[in-house]
Amino acid sequence: MKLKLRFFFVVALSIHVILIHSQVTGTKVKWQPLTISFTGPSTSETATSPNPFLDYRLNVTFTSPSDKKYVVPGYFAGDGNGGGTGNVWRVNFLPDETGTWSYVASFRSGTNVAISLNAGDGTADATIDGASGNFTIASPSGGKGFFAKGKLYTDNYYLRFQDGSYFLKAGADSPESFFGFDGFDNTPNASHHFDNHVSDWKNGDPDWNSGKGKPIIGALNYLSSKGVNSIYFLTMNIGGDAKDTYPYVSIVSYSGSTSNDNLHFDISKLAQWETVMNHAQEKGIMLHVVLGEGESANKNELDGANLGTERKLYYREMVARFGYFPVLQWNICEEYDIDLNIGETEAKKWAQYIKDIDPYGHPLAVHNTDVVKTAYKTFLSNTSPFN
Repeated sequence: MKLKLRFFFVVALSIHVILIHSQVTGTKVKWQPLTISFTGPSTSETATSPNPFLDYRLNVTFTSPSDKKYVVPGYFAGDGNGGGTGNVWRVNFLPDETGTWSYVASFRSGTNVAISLNAGDGTADATIDGASGNFTIASPSGGKGFFAKGKLYTDNYYLRFQDGSYFLKAGADSPESFFGFDGFDNTPNASHHFDNHVSDWKNGDPDWNSGKGKPIIGALNYLSSKGVNSIYFLTMNIGGDAKDTYPYVSIVSYSGSTSNDNLHFDISKLAQWETVMNHAQEKGIMLHVVLGEGESANKNELDGANLGTERKLYYREMVARFGYFPVLQWNICEEYDIDLNIGETEAKKWAQYIKDIDPYGHPLAVHNTDVVKTAYKTFLSNTSPFN
């Protein structure tokens, strides 16, 4: 009987190890991105009970050779190829040291657990929780554009790359609805076609759906050829000016509505956004990501202009999906003080939540309409998340 019990224990343990499957992909070179894909619960981007975006939380802790730790949020990736149904869960990471790194996954389930900052909230889900491994990162080599320089950070009053060089921003602020592009999935109100830039697309550049991506990729090539090193663009303008950009699966009213489902994300669309952002980084173009607009309807679209479930989940998905890009700036709101003035206190709450979940410490900004000498006075205090 004892032999049988021991045999059963060994078999059960072996099966458990097999089920927690993870795969590391990427060049495994310093300052170049890698992705870890896990096999987890099979679900859909439209599932509600549980909601894969809100009721599961994947965080992966990466430990560097010098023992520095990064807690990086992960995301539901559908089938892993842009499809909205599947069992692939991912985390993106930008290693900044050479040598052997280790990682361990925390995967929790529970109501609204994704937006909680408490590591112990929810219940451990054994399909991924505890998955661990290591990988070795080589010295910088062959990186394109910003992937050869490392993360952009604030060095006192200046923006600087990890390779020691400085960055002077000189970019385009228009069109702010750059992602209101008709080549993206689920963008029926698209304002932009960029057809004039198809000829700027080059062999070897990324694309999707047999040419759908060529115009916007070509547009980035054109901007880069003119020395532009930054683009300013919105990722959610429901209720704003153009009403053509959003990361969600389904919208009832593009003018803004409490009936809109702001808790389910369009996986194929976000994969296409990522392709465009990655190309921008390879072309030496900074991502100035503007998370919201000045119009009242846009501010109210998420939690009535407060830091609630919808806004937190939106911020988390943006950080999880795109936070690994080395040269990126989060702008919490365009014209925070116009129309519906959210005020400095609320603006700081929004920024603080992003700061709490962004392991890379990307620069944070807010856009104002007031005169400069009074607008940023309290935003730049020592305790401000913007500092």
